[in-house]
Amino acid sequence: MADTLARNVLLDVEQAVALFEELTQAGGHDTPRTLLSAVVHKLCEEELGHVLEIVRFLRRYYQCRTEHTEQRVGTLLVGIEELLRYLDALVACVPRTGCTLLVYSLVDEVFATGADFLDLEESLQRVVNLKHSLEYVVRDAASAIAQPMADDDRHSLAALFEQISTELLKRLVDESYADCSEGLLHVCDFVEHLPCIDQQIVACQVLYRRMNMDSTGRLRVGATVLAYRIRKVMRYTDFGRAKHAAEMRKLKLKLPEGVYAITWGFVNVAGAQFMAPKPRSERIGEVKCKPAAWIETCSKAAKHELQTDDRGQSFAIKNTHTGLFLTDIEGAFCYVETTPPDRWTVEVIKRGEDVWYKVTNRRTGNSLVPAGEVRVGIDDQCDGFNLVDFNERSLVVVQKFELQRKKAACKMQ
Repeated sequence: MADTLARNVLLDVEQAVALFEELTQAGGHDTPRTLLSAVVHKLCEEELGHVLEIVRFLRRYYQCRTEHTEQRVGTLLVGIEELLRYLDALVACVPRTGCTLLVYSLVDEVFATGADFLDLEESLQRVVNLKHSLEYVVRDAASAIAQPMADDDRHSLAALFEQISTELLKRLVDESYADCSEGLLHVCDFVEHLPCIDQQIVACQVLYRRMNMDSTGRLRVGATVLAYRIRKVMRYTDFGRAKHAAEMRKLKLKLPEGVYAITWGFVNVAGAQFMAPKPRSERIGEVKCKPAAWIETCSKAAKHELQTDDRGQSFAIKNTHTGLFLTDIEGAFCYVETTPPDRWTVEVIKRGEDVWYKVTNRRTGNSLVPAGEVRVGIDDQCDGFNLVDFNERSLVVVQKFELQRKKAACKMQ
């Protein structure tokens, strides 16, 4: 019968609950502990990820409002203990950490909402002891998320969050951000694999809040990484149906304007004139290229796309008219056909209430500082922002601008 119960735990949790009740009340040799131990070993030996279904079964059994309160509580605790006994016997690894975290989530949830324990002093003490003994797993999981991880491990760990509370997710993302100063990229990789869009949105909100509170300067180099993750989430086909979609749209608008421009916009690079490739190719050293020129009018030749295809760490500046990429050769800006293209990074520098930006060529280390005052304006048909690069500071400041539109001609009556 244990095999039948295990199959129902996987396929139909309601039938599993009914069968478990029937078996335990029959008065035979099948005690709750022997049944649950058999189910745990059978399912977990097939696939460790089946801990997810076992936890779902235990939660559903506990939530069945019958008169046997003490029996429900006792069965829940026995199931948790059998799961932990099995997991503790395994070699330390990311899947084991994730499954233990899932069990901790169940203990934490029951402890927070379990009014049934108030009259069961012994059971309450068992829950308290379990919770304290499992606190370490939150730190272990947070540390794992902030470190490089195999794709399979990341996917299996994130899948367990189907049964993990939002509050625990917030705590885990918060601690993973604090765990490793270089871990933001890995945390964002993990967020991508969370099974629910709303969970991904919540995680992005936590990361944004922590970055703005951070005094170690991770906003300086990590803003485009978070912006890239936000953009990816908002491009999901079912994003509009997410519960927190409106909050994500607001979060996007809270990003530093320069990061917003780099991550989402087509831009024009302009001062008194507009930057664009020269019509004819020239040779600088051994490289055939089109040097950057300045033109009087903002034609399609001046339109650029900022491609952030390496998870937001850096971006390529592509001229959309020619398909050529902006590069830096011996200190001169020019456009080339290159694979892969030069990458540029942006640093967000906060000075009091002001936010500054430094755009740097990753290969040469030179900042994007053409002669004179240069601005990078979002190429759209409504009001937007300019990135103004001041030559003497090698920094970029964002200023509000309004597109100059032609006024309607007066008509004589």
